[in-house]
This record gives sequence, structure tokens and C-alpha cells, in this order.
Amino acid sequence: MIATVTALTLSALAAPTTPAGDAAHWYADYDEAVAAAKEQGKDLLVDFTGSDWCGWCIKLDEEVFSQESWWKAAQRQYVLVALDFPRGEKAKAMVPDPQRNVELRDQHGIRGYPTVLLMTPEGDVFGRTGYKKGGPDGYLDHMAALRMESPPQYGTLEVGSTVPAGLTLPDLDGKRHSFGDFRGRVVMIHFWSDRCPYEKHADPIFAAMDAKYRDSDDVVMIGINANSTELGEQPGKGADHAKLYGNLREKMAEVGYTHPMLADHGNRVADVFEAQSTPHCFVLDRNGVIQYAGALDDDPRGQKDDDATNFAQDAIDAVLKGETPATASTKPYGCSITRVATKGGA
Repeated sequence: MIATVTALTLSALAAPTTPAGDAAHWYADYDEAVAAAKEQGKDLLVDFTGSDWCGWCIKLDEEVFSQESWWKAAQRQYVLVALDFPRGEKAKAMVPDPQRNVELRDQHGIRGYPTVLLMTPEGDVFGRTGYKKGGPDGYLDHMAALRMESPPQYGTLEVGSTVPAGLTLPDLDGKRHSFGDFRGRVVMIHFWSDRCPYEKHADPIFAAMDAKYRDSDDVVMIGINANSTELGEQPGKGADHAKLYGNLREKMAEVGYTHPMLADHGNRVADVFEAQSTPHCFVLDRNGVIQYAGALDDDPRGQKDDDATNFAQDAIDAVLKGETPATASTKPYGCSITRVATKGGA
């Protein structure tokens, strides 16, 4: 990495098991970083740099990469990789596999330094950039914009899968939430409709769970609306979100929801989760691993009262105890999610 943070960087590279968030943690070995990214459910930020001679590389490191506000936020979604092409012997000695760095440079057509790639662990590049003015906050905004312009494509998930930390959606106010932001807490997700008849039964149960976990440091509730008929057109850049989603806001206030409701325009996240209906529930453990998927309970018509089994709540309770839920999956009930039409009109 760059001369101004050599001590920090060398200590991180020498100790790749350092927990993310404890330090600015950069891998010098790309293949080790890929393995870590797959294990943690994160994407890669790969910096092709000339640590001891490239002025723009040094400037980027000074202004952005060495700043705590940047690397703490970045490490929630990305495993950080520094592929160095130094000239001095001391810096060269710190590069674990120079030939591998050259292979990756040529593979990705790197022609100048710094070049920064945002990519999935499978090697799909969804963002390419370099030095940008604006400091750590500006660079984080720039990274988010690259992700929005060309969202990474993730495979479908099942019980036991780790939800990608970079999977991101906006709430009704336009604030973006990534699943990396929720690491360290148990996450309860429900795909929701403002008009599905089954929600008449589910809404009071979700509202009670909302109240229970509202101030919790251990559990976070997230609602996702993926119904194209309820969301309307995707807001353009600079849209006034306060004037949007009136139907959803009104219904949330009516039933007493205070947890975030995310807008899944285009059903991208619903497709990744293979969400079928409203309500369709998922419980994630603190590492983002899906521990339960399926129905809210065994009482879709709301006739069992206290005799009903709340599968989602039981899963949360088990995960909080460090246990595997007794029931890991059930068949969801409810109204089918109204997805956007495919290019073929299907």
C-alpha cells in the first residue's frame, strides 16, 4: 500500500485474520482475499497500486484509504485488497506473489495506477475507478453510485447461504441499507404488501415484533416491498422521496410499523431470496447466514390464536441462543409478489 500508512498496512497484511472493523485490513494475496470474501459474504475492493512511487496512489491513500471513517464503512461490504507494483526492494519484499499480481493486472486490462476495481468474489467487475476528490465520504458516495449504476449479480439463496453484505436497497426516504450494515445482529426480514388480505393477520404480529425489537441491539426487523403494483415507477435521481410511496407510508402508520421498509424496484432482492409471497419471512444470524425461510406461522387464516406456532419468532429465539432453529424452512403462504414484466413480456 501507500507510504503514509505503511505501518498500518504491513501489520494488516501480516495478520489477515484480524477481525474486520478492528483495523484497516488489506490483503496482499488476492486468492486469500477471495476465500475470505466468500466466507464473509462480501465483495472485493481491489486497489492496483504503486506504493512507493505513484503520487496519485499516495494521495488516494492519504485522503481516503487511511481514513477510519472510510475503511470502517467499506469493510462492512468489501474485503480490501492491495495489489502492489512497487519499485523499491523493501516494498517488493512485502509482495507475496508478484507474478500473480501481474496476471491479474493483465487480465483486467490495468493501464495506470491507482486503478480500483469493485468486484464479486467470482471475479465479475461491477465498478472501475481510481483517484477521486472528496475525501472518505465522497469516495463512499462514489462507490455507492458505481454499485447503483451496475449492480452486481448474485445467485439465489437458500437456508444456510450467507446473504451478500453488499446487497443493498433504499428505504422509502431514499436512504440505502446494505446487509453488511446489519452484521452482528439477528435480522428478521418479511416481504410485505400494503393490500394483501393475508397481511390482515400478519400485520398485528409483525407490529408486536416491531415494538419488541424497536430498541434492541441484538435484533433488527426489515420489511421489503417488491410488488411492482404497489411501488410504482422507480424514482429518478433527485426525486423528492417525501412525496412518494404514500400508500405504503399510510399503511405502515396504520398498523404501527416503525422498522425500515425497503423498496425493491425490479424485484432484484426478491429474486435473490426467491421470495414468493407476502408475507414470506427470513431470519438471518449475526453473520448474515439464513437460518429460517418460509411462513410467518402455521395460522394463515388467523384462527388458532394462542395455539399458533410463530415460526419466525421461534427462529429468532433459537438464533439468539446460538442454536439452530428446530424448523428451518416451511412453505410460505400469502399473495404472490407482483414482479415486473420480463423483456419477453412474461
